[in-house]
Amino acid sequence: MYASVVPEMNAISIPYLFKDTKEEAAFLDGKPGQALKDKLAAKDTVALSFLTRTGREITNSVRPIEKPADLKGLKIRVPGNTLWTDFFGKLGASPTTMAFSEVFTGLQTGTIDGQENPIEVPWTNKFSEVQKYVSMTNHINDAWVLALSSKKWETLSADQKKALTDASVETSTFKTGYDAEQSKKQLDDLAAKGMKANEVSAAGLEEFRPPQRACTRSSPSSLARNSSTRRSHSPPLASPAGAGAPTAPRPLPSTSRSQCRQSGPSWNTPLPHRDPRRSSRPMPKRSCTRVTSLRAGVGDSGSTGRSSGSWARRFWQSSL
Repeated sequence: MYASVVPEMNAISIPYLFKDTKEEAAFLDGKPGQALKDKLAAKDTVALSFLTRTGREITNSVRPIEKPADLKGLKIRVPGNTLWTDFFGKLGASPTTMAFSEVFTGLQTGTIDGQENPIEVPWTNKFSEVQKYVSMTNHINDAWVLALSSKKWETLSADQKKALTDASVETSTFKTGYDAEQSKKQLDDLAAKGMKANEVSAAGLEEFRPPQRACTRSSPSSLARNSSTRRSHSPPLASPAGAGAPTAPRPLPSTSRSQCRQSGPSWNTPLPHRDPRRSSRPMPKRSCTRVTSLRAGVGDSGSTGRSSGSWARRFWQSSL
């Protein structure tokens, strides 16, 4: 999520940047990690620590993946980010972006052949019911950020700041070891439920690297944007036929969040942040609650009950 405001966060998710999670943790605990924290500080966010995730693996229902050629033609669900789509496209797969809430059904109906995520995701979401193979490609390591706003940070006492900082560092260290232990158990459980797991040989992993290098060379802009969260301005509304050049949209009236909470829009009233000229369709009443994910990377968490990403989705859906 933070990659949408600090593009450098995308660098954490470069394919095969890290050998394993321990190397990633050392990277984030060092000067590069501090540089990312400084970037976040410039955006009024105090980053206490990074929470690593285990490497992302590929599941599918067609065949085991042992080399890039095995991905040819497979429809693999990926997050809506150019790092993922470029990488899997160059490997020969057909990268397909899809909301995570639709992935299980997509796998079940054959709309997509597979997906990629840390092993906790297929385990938590019972993908063993709709997937046959899990291949340990370990192609991307990403991370979350444990953070809070600078404004909130300044309201804390020195003792509170120290306690939070110490606890966040302890949590980060614990999570790296705990995840490694749990991922082995989760993989064994998936195998017990019928999935066929395969390790990718060193030679096979080397074949994944040329597309990775080509991806980062040919698309450097992918490190500076997150296509799933990057927002663009709406184009000017078209003017009536024969009226000449399009008319630029009028600025929308500003509405504070407190006003929205107090008087919320009625069913037939467009939301304050929407241009009423763009749609006359009735809009449901909803709160102005916003949820900020703690994820530093730009991937998809997907797991339920454990990740901030899925928690945020459920919280947001419950406010509609």
